[in-house]
Amino acid sequence: MYNRTHLLTPLVALAVMLILIPLSGCRSLISLAGGAPPSVDAVVMCRNVDSDGAPVNPTTTFSPDTPEIFCSVKLSNAPANSRARAEWIYREGELEGVRDYLIDMYTITTEGTRHIYFSLSMPDDGWPQGIYELVLYMNDKRMEAVPFTVSGTAPVSTPAPQDPDPMPPPTPTGTSLTEVTMARDVASNHAPISPTSTFDAGTPTVYTTMLVSGAPQDGVMIRAEWYDMGPSTPTMLEWHEIEVGDGYAHFYYTRSNGWPAGDYAIWLYVDGDLRQTVPYSVTASGLQVSEATMARDIDSQKRPVSPTTTFSPSSPAIYCSVHIGDRPSATHAQFDWYYLYGSGLNVTDHLYASGEITLDDTEGYEGFILYPPVSAAFPRGEYAFILYLDGEEEVFLTFTVQ
Repeated sequence: MYNRTHLLTPLVALAVMLILIPLSGCRSLISLAGGAPPSVDAVVMCRNVDSDGAPVNPTTTFSPDTPEIFCSVKLSNAPANSRARAEWIYREGELEGVRDYLIDMYTITTEGTRHIYFSLSMPDDGWPQGIYELVLYMNDKRMEAVPFTVSGTAPVSTPAPQDPDPMPPPTPTGTSLTEVTMARDVASNHAPISPTSTFDAGTPTVYTTMLVSGAPQDGVMIRAEWYDMGPSTPTMLEWHEIEVGDGYAHFYYTRSNGWPAGDYAIWLYVDGDLRQTVPYSVTASGLQVSEATMARDIDSQKRPVSPTTTFSPSSPAIYCSVHIGDRPSATHAQFDWYYLYGSGLNVTDHLYASGEITLDDTEGYEGFILYPPVSAAFPRGEYAFILYLDGEEEVFLTFTVQ
């Protein structure tokens, strides 16, 4: 349905890709304004998809003779005529002198809550071994970059049996996971900050940290699966794999409209062997962010005026209006404005501006304002606004200056 066949030859250009990175989680397509926000809940490389476009045989490693490579994308609340674009990129590998080569791209129009998928067929001479990446855009906004590899040692693709027989667990490796904990944040060395097993409803991001010991010299593969334990059968929400050595490592999962109250668990595997099941819960919060909107202005009550996620470099200011309810007196608010990437500045993930205020206990809107540099315009590019209330991340919005 969304298959594109394109030969990799002649390939030109590609950059070293870091594959030892943690999950970036789901991403908001636009702002939180107006009810449940649209989001990308999962981007999964796989060997096939089912009739609904959901992933079958998820993997990030394919053999050179894989007939077709698939990517399944789970969308929620996408507006009508949303555009999803996939770019297939060869990063580097056995093709000497070829780096960052755009193999093909394809755009589809979609809406609602559903799976969509993209696929790319094998070139005539097979897939060159190396590192690849699928980059997903929604309405021309970069959402996720998913790395995958083609290797001669990858398992051969075989159809999944409908009713597989129970298999004995694989023999555990010498690698151990200790100090496994949920946390509200992580330090630069991946150690936990504010460990907890209980999060407030609406918290965007939950973290899981662990201490890895006894890993092989070339690293060990750790897989994380997030489950909604629900009232009956656990439901997997997301999964991701990273390759790490000894030391602290972490996973995180962001839900753009916040985690709803309920019981959850993360399952951790080492080279396919289930090692830890870590339960955690999300409970109703006193602090409630019910609305957060980027806008060109705010009114006298700090409500958004002319909501938008696209601003001009000559804008006199950029506003974010946030409705905060059930807040105790002296709630501490820290707000950060990040320049993520773009043509305006030669930096990425740059803290562009920051501030903090103390809020009273009056329920209502708060306005946060970003002014341009003195006698200058806003640099063109992608930005993010992040709001922390009493040290916990409550809002994460992206916007564009173009």
